[in-house]
Amino acid sequence: SNSPAQSPRTPWGALLALAGITVFISVVVTLHFLQEEYNPAYQLMSELALGEHGWSMLIAYSGLASAPFGIQVELAHFDGPIWFRILLGIAALLFLGAGVFPLGGGTSMIHIASIAMAFVLSGVAMYLFPSAVGTATQLASKKVSWSLAVGVAGSVALGQSLVPMGISQR
Repeated sequence: SNSPAQSPRTPWGALLALAGITVFISVVVTLHFLQEEYNPAYQLMSELALGEHGWSMLIAYSGLASAPFGIQVELAHFDGPIWFRILLGIAALLFLGAGVFPLGGGTSMIHIASIAMAFVLSGVAMYLFPSAVGTATQLASKKVSWSLAVGVAGSVALGQSLVPMGISQR
């Protein structure tokens, strides 16, 4: 029997992840110009929430949350392991929580805990990604994923010692 040709699947999860990162970067860069008293070399990005346009950091963190969420959505199409998808989902919720509970106004501790846990889980996800995606792409994904994880850990270490924290965070 003749079956109609299947149309290619739209990678909605991947598109969501890329759009989310684009939103995050766009909001943060825009705020750097709008909040002239802000010093990106020495201040953390979370401190952008303390300025006049700080409300827009909720949009930024929502975009950041879209990245791990989009990746887990995409992995669902390829039967990615549920444990890994849950890890990414929790990281996404924590990034979103960092936006809902910004610095200042009595929510600083929730923000700091949320963002710290989100980045730790993201680093763990970078390390575990090769085993989660399977053997077909394991070698290539190890090189990329582990390099990114080392880069994150290295920038945190540098920000605690040799480089201004704002620079290392970026």
